[in-house]
Amino acid sequence: MVKRLLLLLVATPVLLFIIQNFQVTELRFLMWRIALPHALLLIFVLAAGILIGWVLRALHADAKHK
Repeated sequence: MVKRLLLLLVATPVLLFIIQNFQVTELRFLMWRIALPHALLLIFVLAAGILIGWVLRALHADAKHK
């Protein structure tokens, strides 16, 4: 019961965010052009930031132990 309530509390704002940011945005990088929903672009940027932070923290912790 608690897990379902937490899932609902997390999923509701995420769905509202996606619905409100569904307009298409064009991303240009050098010679590439990609059109994708704004919400998807923000989710990719967030995921990239989390991944980079996770890798840097792991590298820092590994260097500290040596």
